[in-house]
Amino acid sequence: MTGEERELERVLDKVEERLVDAPLGFHQCGAPTGGDGLGASALSNGAQMLWRRWNGMELANGEVCIFPAEQLAQETKSALGAGLIRDGDVVIGARGADVVIVSYDPWEEGAEVLLVDDDGGRSPSNASVASFVLAQFAEFSVLYDEEGEFQEGIFGDDGELTSEARRRLLRRHLDFDSDAPLARLRLGQLLRDEDEVRAARREFSQVLKRAPNYAWAQFEEARAHLTLGERDRAQVGFKRALELEADEFLRVYFLAWSARAADSADARAAFVAQVEAASPEFAANQHAAAREALEHGQRGRAAELIELGLCISPRSLGLLELRGALDREVDDDASSGESGG
Repeated sequence: MTGEERELERVLDKVEERLVDAPLGFHQCGAPTGGDGLGASALSNGAQMLWRRWNGMELANGEVCIFPAEQLAQETKSALGAGLIRDGDVVIGARGADVVIVSYDPWEEGAEVLLVDDDGGRSPSNASVASFVLAQFAEFSVLYDEEGEFQEGIFGDDGELTSEARRRLLRRHLDFDSDAPLARLRLGQLLRDEDEVRAARREFSQVLKRAPNYAWAQFEEARAHLTLGERDRAQVGFKRALELEADEFLRVYFLAWSARAADSADARAAFVAQVEAASPEFAANQHAAAREALEHGQRGRAAELIELGLCISPRSLGLLELRGALDREVDDDASSGESGG
């Protein structure tokens, strides 16, 4: 047994410990497989080790599924036919609405296990199949109590996980797989949203050490550079994100941020022209998204959407009116605070 396989055995032993300690019926696992259906697959020997212990798993009452060995080929064929995955990928399960795959090229994508959304967007999730499963248990320890019920105090009044709960969940995930790019990216985004921009930039840099071709991480690091006034580094990062991203919707978004980072009127105008050519309704879309954010009390997100839209369409009456309304809300709150003091 190689050193890598011994490490995977250790991780799988930890998974087994958590299965034993879990509430009755909370997780379901299949019997070990002798390898039928796996030998002809594209899965590495290390990845196959999971199925040799449990031929399929349902975790947290089905929130996360690892498909049985005999189901992998059909699931992969279906996803390939739908254009969700690439040649050489292997579908191994589902996590919520996302498809869980083993990448055709883990070195290229920065992780063996990826999550694929319903638009085909690919996010590098975990270093191995074993660490993916173990990290799910790490998250469950934050979400659920010993009876399999949600922990008290993890949801806010809006029904979403609180910022503190999300931070604990992501850090717990990283405790069990420090090389998990997606969890570290999300931690960086959380830190950024809480104005801990330097800490966020460090997290994004760590993601890129593992997954340098991850376009979203390139974008997030560039955005952090821009917030910190490091315009030159931001421009380099946005350019690299554009080179890596194939999705046209995201490319327009990255182009708009590139316009914000431009250091000359000519450079900004060039990016604006590209955004307007690719998405004539960009300003209207930003306006609609900002209104929705305000309806949910997300002022910071609304302000960002408004400013990005105005960067592309500075005379947009809708965006200007919305910015004025947001400014008045902030002023009213400040006046109320002073009066209360």
